[in-house]
Amino acid sequence: MLYYARRYDEAMEQLQHAIDMEPEFWIPHHLLGLTLTQRAMHERALEECRSAIGLSGKGALSGVLIGQAYGAAGLRSDALAVIEQLKLLSKRRYFSPYRIALIQAGLGNVEEAFDCLEEAYAGYDARLIWLKVDPALDSIRSDSRFPELLRRLGFSDE
Repeated sequence: MLYYARRYDEAMEQLQHAIDMEPEFWIPHHLLGLTLTQRAMHERALEECRSAIGLSGKGALSGVLIGQAYGAAGLRSDALAVIEQLKLLSKRRYFSPYRIALIQAGLGNVEEAFDCLEEAYAGYDARLIWLKVDPALDSIRSDSRFPELLRRLGFSDE
């Protein structure tokens, strides 16, 4: 929750404490990677992402995470490769388009991010509960489509 509140220093402290207690548990590495990405600490964020992937058994969620980190670090081709892998995965089983929107937003691909968010909306994607607070989407909040999507989801104050 500290991450979503944009209290990144506190989040990093708590996540490091969790890692110290249980270094083989992948989730704190995953969340620390997200937090470091938002703080533009790219090299360390990528290290944590790689740790999360290794510890999680290369789960798809960690693939999203490293895609976000690649995009934020300016490693565009690596981020796009992750998107392609996730699109292939989504042909075999459900994979949330919301998560691909996070990578697209980080890359500055506004149209593609909104296409994914609209797909998530049409598919009743439960991950849209994070739309109003997810820092990974801050780069597209100023687009007029963002408050409209919040309104359709019932998240606006209007």
